[in-house]
Order: sequence, then C-alpha cells, then structure tokens
Amino acid sequence: MAKNLGYKTYGELNSDDTYSYKIYCIDNYKINGNVARLNAINNFTDGFLLKPDLRITAPKSVQLNKPVLNELEIKRYINNAYTPLENLIVIYQLDGFLRPGEFSKLKISHHDIENQKLYLDETKSGDKSVILTPRMIEAYKKYLKYRIKPKYQVHSYYLIIIDKGTHYGLPITTNRSDLIGRYIKKIAVKGGFTKKIYSYLIKSSAITNGFNKQINPKILQRQARHKNIEKT
Repeated sequence: MAKNLGYKTYGELNSDDTYSYKIYCIDNYKINGNVARLNAINNFTDGFLLKPDLRITAPKSVQLNKPVLNELEIKRYINNAYTPLENLIVIYQLDGFLRPGEFSKLKISHHDIENQKLYLDETKSGDKSVILTPRMIEAYKKYLKYRIKPKYQVHSYYLIIIDKGTHYGLPITTNRSDLIGRYIKKIAVKGGFTKKIYSYLIKSSAITNGFNKQINPKILQRQARHKNIEKT
C-alpha cells in the first residue's frame, strides 16, 4: 500500500486508506485475484491490527471456463508422443484423466485387463478405479514390451520405470512425480505448441472433448472421479 498511500505507520491507517487500496486493486487486477488480496487485508486488519472498522468488502470468485485444447490440438499432442512411455502418459491423461501424482502410484497389478479396470490408490474423491479404455489397454501392452528392467527388484511391481537420465531404472515415485510434467513439456515442444501445456489443461481438454462428443456426463464424472457433476 505504501506505493499508493504514502508511508504510514499501522496506527495511522484509516478506512479511507484500505478503501483506496481496494479501488487500486479493482483498477489493476482481475476479480478472482482480488478475492485473495482483499481478504488478506481483512485478515490483517482483524487479526493483527485488531481494527475491524478498516475492513473492506471483497468480491466473490467468479466461475471461469478454463482454456482448453481443441480436438485438432489434442490429436497433435498424441501424435508427438513418440516413445511407448510418452504414449502411455498421454493416453492415460486423455482417457483416464490421471493426475500427475497418480502416475507415481501405478502398479502392474492395478491393471485388470479382463474387466477393463485400472485401480488407483488414495484418490481425491475416494473412487478406486477408472475404466480402462481400448486405447489405454493398447498403450499399456505396448509399453510393457519396451519397459526397461528396474534397477532394484523391490521396484519390479511399479508400472513406469524411468528410461533416461540420472534416475534411470527407478520408478516415478511420489518425490519424482514432477517428471511427468517434464514429459508433457517435451511432447509439447515436439508438437510446436506455443501455449503452455500442463497436466490439468490436458485433463480439462479431455473432459471438454468428451462433452463435445456427447459422451454421457455421468461417465465423464465417473472417469474424472469428481464427487459432484457440477465440477465436471
């Protein structure tokens, strides 16, 4: 606030000052960002200054549609996943709606090909499985043919074993789940994407693409493991 109000001690602040800061935020930032900014001021005036009269009204968050990849961009993303591991990651993102941290928990034994189910541990919504689509099964079987031997026997049940770099032969465990993001960036670069490509953009794009293809919303909700259809 010093930039706009001049330098004041905490004791010199008044309601005009906090209101002026609110106007500054409204003029320079978007609504959803101001929700946090203005609520932070209220927490400060209430909890630290003990001056509730300096509070300002904060706006409510607005629901915004996320920018997503269109169908042609999704195809381009798939086509630039050259290796069996890259293809597995891409297809599991698009068909299974997997989050980055879930890749690190994938086990070979989690795949029930006969019943077309992929079992997951510790999901946010509590759902323990997703449907194994034909594309996922194909990507899974192809990857197993090229999956390298784990460096240690104790890691033999992990599905994804890192095939390059300093972690060669090790699984993508929780503390290495950022490697999924690196694979995504690598695929995006090969595809010539100029926009930022990240995991949750892929998931949102896949869900939107499903709606555009008139897939039953309940199926998309189940696959995305959302507790509420509104979130889907």
